[in-house]
Amino acid sequence: MIPMLKHILTPIAAVAIFLASGVTSVEAKRVKERADLSVSFELLPTAVQPTATRTAEIKLDRDSDGDETNFDFHVDGLIDGTYTVNAVTIAGELVEITEIAVAATPLDGTSTDDTGEETEGEIELPAGLDPLQIAAISVVDGTGLEVLRGDAVSSTTYWMFSANVKVTGPTTPIIPGEAVTSPTTGKGKKGSKMKKVHGHVIVHSLIIGDVEKKRKFLFNAHGAPADTVLTVNIDGIAAATVTSSRNGKVKLSSLDEGVQLAGISEITVTDSSGVVVMQAEF
Repeated sequence: MIPMLKHILTPIAAVAIFLASGVTSVEAKRVKERADLSVSFELLPTAVQPTATRTAEIKLDRDSDGDETNFDFHVDGLIDGTYTVNAVTIAGELVEITEIAVAATPLDGTSTDDTGEETEGEIELPAGLDPLQIAAISVVDGTGLEVLRGDAVSSTTYWMFSANVKVTGPTTPIIPGEAVTSPTTGKGKKGSKMKKVHGHVIVHSLIIGDVEKKRKFLFNAHGAPADTVLTVNIDGIAAATVTSSRNGKVKLSSLDEGVQLAGISEITVTDSSGVVVMQAEF
């Protein structure tokens, strides 16, 4: 469990919280990446506390060795109390980032500068929280009522992403001969000899100044159920459908331009029941 850092604020003071994510090493998967990105949030008040306001910004430096993330969070106009800062992910998951405590008189003896701004604190982002998967920042009070919320606005100075990774079978394979609905037969009968899933995915994307200059996607794999309509999911979000061949081959040579290629962490191919039949991890 990541320790939570509480900050004490005066009603008119602002607090700056810098979150530095731990650098996560990347396995040798032929993934190259370099990025200079920022995600900003204009936190707007709700009817609960209409005078509250402020902004948040995430700055992300990313390369093949890992990430370094700073989360600059400022808030003022809140009444005394304890508040929770949450991230709302693109998938709709609510992830707690930290807590802040607002008090007319600081309770922990911390000092403020002549502008009333609190001394900065530093914590780590929650494990598994990708800054680029944050859709909004939400601040709720001690009763669970939302007082501030801001949607993410991304800005890319430079982002180069290049990958060539293996396609493998599902994490929990289906045993040949057992009654299955997928991925071997798709009809609830006993499966015949199961084909080994193998293949590769090639992804290239170059973004400069928020404009994608280069783009390439190729998914080519074997071992899927034959003649079956499948869904290709990018980081858990359905991005395309494809029909396998009579030999179980799956090939997709492009994705809609609205699907972001840079920064992909996982691709899954699922059947009509949502069962994973193929996957690729970046």
